[in-house]
Amino acid sequence: VEAMEPLTKQALLSLANDIGVGVGRYQGVLAKTGECPYDSIRRRQSALFRGQGDSGSLFVIGSGEAILNQCRLMQIHGEEDVLQARQRGRLLQVYEGMCKEATEVIAVAYRKLVYTDEELENPQALEDELVFLGMISFRDELTVGIRDAVEQCSRAGMRLLLMSDYELADVFRLARAACRRQNPAPMPADGQLPRLEDDAGD
Repeated sequence: VEAMEPLTKQALLSLANDIGVGVGRYQGVLAKTGECPYDSIRRRQSALFRGQGDSGSLFVIGSGEAILNQCRLMQIHGEEDVLQARQRGRLLQVYEGMCKEATEVIAVAYRKLVYTDEELENPQALEDELVFLGMISFRDELTVGIRDAVEQCSRAGMRLLLMSDYELADVFRLARAACRRQNPAPMPADGQLPRLEDDAGD
């Protein structure tokens, strides 16, 4: 969780401790040996751990779609089973519903490995054939004063843009929360962004 935002990391660690799977439980059992940081193209990040002997595990977190597309199995009550197409579709619907109510939704998956030195070089290449574990949602309230600041900027004639690599549902929810107007201006299309950057540079 090193690459996460501090509040997200803190929330995950607190949840892990509450349900009895905190970091201390795995010290001396799993050793982190590699990672592939999050990026907005893959929309996920992964960490490689070595266990006892030649056993290893890859843990992957990210957006619901990005994770589910890489999963072949899902874990139910501790047992692994094939992730059927209809189950994948249903889970995506659940994910989209969670995004409407939460600031951030993180999907979690893993993959058991027979540990080899070659796997250390590129954990990203191992981000398939995953086992889906579940999803966690977070909700952060806007910082006090944000709505007033947005309104003042708007009255001053400033054009406000919200830029984020969050899922679109999260971005629109944040925009609505920060803006007193019922219908904020639509989000620019991808083709408009280079033009906006050029205008900003001028």
